[in-house]
Amino acid sequence: MVGWVALVLAAAVVSLLVAVPGATLLAGAGTQRPLAIAAGPAVTVAIVGVATVVMSRLGIAWDARTAVALLAAICGAGALAAALRRRRGTTDAGQPEAEAFTGQAGRSRALAASVFGAVTAGGAQVALFARAVGRPDALLQNTDAMVQLNLIAEIERSGDASMLTAAIPVTGGNYPTAWHAFSVFLAPFASTPFVFNAMAVALFAVLFPAGMGMLTATASRGTIARIAAPWLALAAPWFPGLMLTFSAQASGAFAIALVPSALAAVVLLWRRRLDWRALLLVAVMVLGIGLASPGAGQWAVEVGCLLGFMRLAPRARSISRGPLRLAAVFVLALVACLPLILMTRIPTLQAMGSFDRGQIPLWSRFLAPVLLNDVVAKVSPVPLAPAAYLPLAVMGFIGLILFRRRVGQVPTAALAVAVLCVWITGLPEGPWWALVGGWWRDYPRFLALEVIPLAFFGALGLEAVVLWLHGLLRRPQRSALARRIAGLVAGAVALALLLGVCAPNTGVFRQLTTRGYVYLIHPPWVTDAEALRMEAVGAQLPDDAVVYGFPQSGAGLIPVLTSATSVHRSWSPAGTPDEKFIAKHFDEIDTNPRVCEIVSRIGGTPYYYEDSDISDLERWMYFPGYDEVDLTAGFELVAVLDTAHLYRLTACD
Repeated sequence: MVGWVALVLAAAVVSLLVAVPGATLLAGAGTQRPLAIAAGPAVTVAIVGVATVVMSRLGIAWDARTAVALLAAICGAGALAAALRRRRGTTDAGQPEAEAFTGQAGRSRALAASVFGAVTAGGAQVALFARAVGRPDALLQNTDAMVQLNLIAEIERSGDASMLTAAIPVTGGNYPTAWHAFSVFLAPFASTPFVFNAMAVALFAVLFPAGMGMLTATASRGTIARIAAPWLALAAPWFPGLMLTFSAQASGAFAIALVPSALAAVVLLWRRRLDWRALLLVAVMVLGIGLASPGAGQWAVEVGCLLGFMRLAPRARSISRGPLRLAAVFVLALVACLPLILMTRIPTLQAMGSFDRGQIPLWSRFLAPVLLNDVVAKVSPVPLAPAAYLPLAVMGFIGLILFRRRVGQVPTAALAVAVLCVWITGLPEGPWWALVGGWWRDYPRFLALEVIPLAFFGALGLEAVVLWLHGLLRRPQRSALARRIAGLVAGAVALALLLGVCAPNTGVFRQLTTRGYVYLIHPPWVTDAEALRMEAVGAQLPDDAVVYGFPQSGAGLIPVLTSATSVHRSWSPAGTPDEKFIAKHFDEIDTNPRVCEIVSRIGGTPYYYEDSDISDLERWMYFPGYDEVDLTAGFELVAVLDTAHLYRLTACD
């Protein structure tokens, strides 16, 4: 229990470090407090993402001290700006945006409802997560988890958190590391698996539900929608279940967690005249989301293109009548589409969009945004009932019909682009695939984005239904007791509807998390006994120990659980030409002199890690050099770790 309390506190600390610096800077610069709070997380991520790249180029280590110094400098700059503004008498308190965010000034009940909804939804998710994994330092063992865990460990060791260079020792190329950069605040005090879990909880139990509360507060002055929105946003399997606690797509999950609060900020900006400062703030938020995950940043740019057209179209139509008006609208549409056209011409997006996802019927993908599920594509190891999430979608689309005009164009545009992206992933091959290339044409990630505005509209629709029912039951001519009973009945209906929509995903989330942590879809990389032995043996290895071996045998987790390092630290044979050669030819160590030449170039004290409980087919497909290693000569047994063995490599001495 103490461990879980520590994990929740660590998650809260990380969330504050993401949210507070940007909000403080914006508030000090004169931004209204509600807008500053909503935009703060994305702004902090943008600053940290840029800073890590610059610091890497300048040779400045990214560690707890420098990270604290940077965030303190951001807060200090905000405080200094606020002090200067107070001296000049240029404070702007009391503008309409403040009331738009909280409903009305001084409405503590509405604010309490937002907090209650976020805390209860996040707390329930933490309880499900804890019950599924068992221990706060449980090890997620699925494909992307090895990369995420190694990146946390590598950033702590190297002091490099740049998205351009930090991942080279792990993946061989660049990788979005904004989420991992915040791990330096926890890494000195806890194990890497604990840090990963705490930062994951920060996303789905703090930042995401809090952002949903902010988004709903821009449109609702009541309590029901504010409480319901965070719950509804966590009622689908795509986030955090499939994306984070099963697939370990941490960077994408980070971006998803930033989107609700960023949308809230854009909603507030949309209600006023958009000057250069507002556009700059939007650009910084898009940058922050893009640094968290380029695929989400691409989606944000696409939403911006649609919003730009929607904002300027009335002006274009008012220019004149007849053919000139049509021409003006056409030119505006063309200008708005220019970034999209450019995307289709970028080779990287073209290649990523062409990632093989198999053949899916177009009708199935067309229905996916309505069902919040593709009934043909099987991307989840847990069975998903075809219509399990239809009530959430129906509630959301009803809310859209009822409140589209009231809430403005921002949530509608976000929903429309998410739906279009889901459809594009199922279209036949063409240049349009590049429009979803940032996320490898992976439709579940876009469904996760779609859920955000659907939950927002669904919460508003739920509140409208309950208020209508309450008004129907509570007629003025009825007694006080009858009116109180009417309130209880309306509340019970709201609770029943909310639980009915959310209930299907509670079991699915637990199962997805269990399949990632406990009952795996493949042989475990390390068993519990093996992990304990690995930590004990690792403490006795020399400081320059370098471990060779098939990463899924447990060799890839050596840097995560010990102070040693591994040659291969991701599921695919990435890295330098020498490392790729080793992946194919290590078993020729006694016949091919080039193998020992590479071992000498890599340096360190070489070891070899072998596990008998590993799929030979998987090893043969990706790392054939480790498929048939002859251990009769040139290998000295050092330790037995459950089903695994660690050898000292002497063949190249």
